Amino acid sequence: MTRKTVTPFVILIAMLLPSPVAAEINGRTFRDYCAAAERMSRGERQDQRGEIRAVACLQYLQGFRLAWIIQQLMAEKHGVRPFHICFPKELEGQDISDQMIDIIVKYMSDNPTEGHMSIDVIVMRAFGEYYPCEG
Repeated sequence: MTRKTVTPFVILIAMLLPSPVAAEINGRTFRDYCAAAERMSRGERQDQRGEIRAVACLQYLQGFRLAWIIQQLMAEKHGVRPFHICFPKELEGQDISDQMIDIIVKYMSDNPTEGHMSIDVIVMRAFGEYYPCEG
């Protein structure tokens, strides 16, 4: 196999493997994963490790967003106020992966003392600041 055929193959395998348990990854590590995704989105070449990290960041953020949007819809359906994070309606159906990556990288740069926290806490805090619920 040539290098050109190996890279897509590695990305496909990484996408099919279960992502690491969120509790096992702290904010510093997740920032590094998302920084790799940020570099990749700018067209910078990544080694195999960087590609896998970038995919892990994207997997987590896309899964989080989808789950949170479902939670928002359920809350609205039952007349309950959404909790903490409200993705704007105008972003529904759009790929905001790059924006989400930028939010995480910036949040971790602005809050380096939170690097020991789990990615669940980091993502909730970062998106809560960027996409707060009104009222």
